[in-house]
Amino acid sequence: MEKIQIPCVACKSRKIKCSTECPLAPIFTPDRSEDFEAVARVFSAHKFIKLIKEAEPHQQVLAADSLVKEAKARIADPVCGLTGTMYKLSCQLEDLRSELVLTKQENEVHYKQVGTSSSALGASRLLQQLDRLGTNPLLPMPSNERSCGACRYKRQKCLPQCPFAPFFPPNKKEDFQNIVKVYGGANFMKLVNLAEPHKHLAADSMIFEANARISDPVNGLAGIVDTLSQQLDDLTSELSAVRFHAKRTIVQEQKSRKKLHSRSTSAMEASSPAPVTLPFDTVS
Repeated sequence: MEKIQIPCVACKSRKIKCSTECPLAPIFTPDRSEDFEAVARVFSAHKFIKLIKEAEPHQQVLAADSLVKEAKARIADPVCGLTGTMYKLSCQLEDLRSELVLTKQENEVHYKQVGTSSSALGASRLLQQLDRLGTNPLLPMPSNERSCGACRYKRQKCLPQCPFAPFFPPNKKEDFQNIVKVYGGANFMKLVNLAEPHKHLAADSMIFEANARISDPVNGLAGIVDTLSQQLDDLTSELSAVRFHAKRTIVQEQKSRKKLHSRSTSAMEASSPAPVTLPFDTVS
């Protein structure tokens, strides 16, 4: 008897036959219909399949999960998407590092610098990596009268009403190329228009995420967010340890002072001459 192939969520949603070689079947199990709807809406199923195939076979599930994370973040926040989360984590990390340094200075705690330096270096490398992605996140882009980066990429004349011109200055041809690879030009504009009146911020964050995806096909920006989250947890634990150590040191010093004071008092009492008591008959 021939075994009936149960269609995966992706094929069922697209109303097509699901074959045994379907690349989406291992990813979109029956309980992940919401995840597929998210990636289909943000990337399109076709782009999603192409993106996960950019990763090695043993890493394609990880790539799919990171894309799902970015898609759901984009739907939840059409303006900033996962870039907004990354930005907040970066700010929290910098604040926490400053607080940790200040706490150590105030309490004169001298730890071995292994934990702090590794976190600081990790954050520094991340910030350098974010800079290399090209677009400064959450900042609007300037417009330019010359041929926009999108039209330069497509090798066509840039018309005054070109919808891409406000988001892709002439020097942003590579950014548009990455947008096409990750989202597709038409889908990019659709998502940008959903972010009215913050179209520039939405475009900027999508370009940032597209650059991150091209730079790291497995993890994309989701990988950077995960790393920042881990560093934030590590620094939070270290700060708690520093505070605990400082409090314990203060308590120990108080106990030592109290004990020293008690010993000094006892020694003074022992060295004092005992009072002399005379019998009554010698006093007359």
